[in-house]
Amino acid sequence: MKPDGAPPYPEYEQLLAEARSRDTGFVDPARLRDVEQLVWRRGYDWCCSVLGKAPDRRTWRESLLLLAADRANIDPPLPAAIVEAREERARWEAEVEARRNAVLERDAARWAEARTGCTVDLEVRPNTKGRRYGTGYAVGALCHAVPVTNALSGSARRPRLHRAGRPLCETPNKARPVVLGEPTDQPATCVACLNRTPHIRPEEQDR
Repeated sequence: MKPDGAPPYPEYEQLLAEARSRDTGFVDPARLRDVEQLVWRRGYDWCCSVLGKAPDRRTWRESLLLLAADRANIDPPLPAAIVEAREERARWEAEVEARRNAVLERDAARWAEARTGCTVDLEVRPNTKGRRYGTGYAVGALCHAVPVTNALSGSARRPRLHRAGRPLCETPNKARPVVLGEPTDQPATCVACLNRTPHIRPEEQDR
């Protein structure tokens, strides 16, 4: 009778019996090398099919089983549990990718909306010391909107200066300025920068 959890192919019991007969308790280093070469040659899926599980952590008897299966030149199908686990993993990865893409599309739409009517040349630069949080799916650096030339926001009587090459969210006297990377074609994702983008104007406009 097959042990619980044994792979379903018909040769299993015979191969297991052969492996048991060869399992003397002594692990021959030469045979161990043969097993490692076999795993590399036959491939991960074949080993999973023979053992009914991942081959990464196997007993010496299971290694002998692999050698016996190789001699018999059998090619059993993957166990249903492994197939189902891989299908479930693929579904999960597809769901995560779809949600990540939705976040990226939303980012692009917000950046395009923020720039509508903006007359200041802007570039987007990543924060090299900080990462983006709160999306659940989109990862990576927080990206800032950076004016190419000096810009202003606020009233003409009390304007706020946004220096060229610095994020719109950064105050002029910030003690620890944001460390920016090179310009990127990604959308700006800093909420403060997005909020300020529609309200900035070129510095020359107030002269």
